Amino acid sequence: MVPSDFIDSSFLLALPTELRLQVYDYCLADTNTITITAASITLFGQKIRDRARHTPIPGLPLGLAPLVRYTYDPTLLSISSPATIELHHAAEANKISDKLPYPAPLALLQSCHQIHDELLDYMRGRRVGPDAGGLSLYVTYPYGILVLKSLYPNLLRQAKNVYISGYYISPPTSTPSEPRPAKSRNMDLGIPLFNGYFYVSPNNRLRIGSPPLPVSPPTSPSAANCKTHLPIYPLETAAVAPSALASLIRTVLPSTPTPLFQKLEARILYPGEMSYPSVWSDDNGPIVQMLRNACGGKIDMEVSRGRIGNAIMMTARPRPRSRVVSTMWTRLGSGRAEVEGSVVGEGWGFDDEV
Repeated sequence: MVPSDFIDSSFLLALPTELRLQVYDYCLADTNTITITAASITLFGQKIRDRARHTPIPGLPLGLAPLVRYTYDPTLLSISSPATIELHHAAEANKISDKLPYPAPLALLQSCHQIHDELLDYMRGRRVGPDAGGLSLYVTYPYGILVLKSLYPNLLRQAKNVYISGYYISPPTSTPSEPRPAKSRNMDLGIPLFNGYFYVSPNNRLRIGSPPLPVSPPTSPSAANCKTHLPIYPLETAAVAPSALASLIRTVLPSTPTPLFQKLEARILYPGEMSYPSVWSDDNGPIVQMLRNACGGKIDMEVSRGRIGNAIMMTARPRPRSRVVSTMWTRLGSGRAEVEGSVVGEGWGFDDEV
């Protein structure tokens, strides 16, 4: 908060109250879009670990750096072509929390006590239309969720829309057994076996077991062009991500109405044709966490099933006193466009900037 002597010389506070409310309304209608994720750190094209991170981020491996852009950037949400950061840019990314511009409402709330109280009271009674601007957050799961919670927790309370995208693979529940001796050249080459599934153990030796890293066997040219060798998240990430997501959901969909928030949309891909049971039975899975921690709401779900995996699109709008859930099922294609479309919504970045 600013010193009291600033208030005496403030042109904004010198305005009549009704004019200040119009200024607040203008700031609240301002459109802001932020994309939050984390990307692999590279040096001359090789992935490395950066041990010079300035701000600890629980669950975020040292091989990744927080990446925040003050715009909607769909390339940061891609799972087939994940973003990377050169080492010298990673050092700048570690300091981005000091450079990220505050959205206008958040900046006003931190100006002085009088403006803070006036703006909060105005937001409670303000009726927000669907095209009235506001802050939209595009956050990847799980790394963007971790970055948001550690570096920018205040953004959630100012958000009008939150979009979550990513994929989820249930972590192993037990140590896989030693592989049997290779009986064919396929095992030596690491070609997917046993219904197209394999994963790599921490010591980088091929092991057969459950749960697998899904790889959909090519059945058509489109499927052959979209291999989903998606890595299982590190144990440190798997341990922290569920609670971080739960905190996010409880913030935007609490038991009492929030003055600004209007919509949560999540698009999560569960790779592997046999991953459908884990969508509903894995207690640490993102869909279960979102349903469990949302205090009411109008929830629409679209489940797309296919050989490449199961994609869930969940849209939740605040309705604290009741819960209405509707679900529909569709078919998920095996091409790159279908898989990317399962985590990056068509029209994202445009529907909120009317």
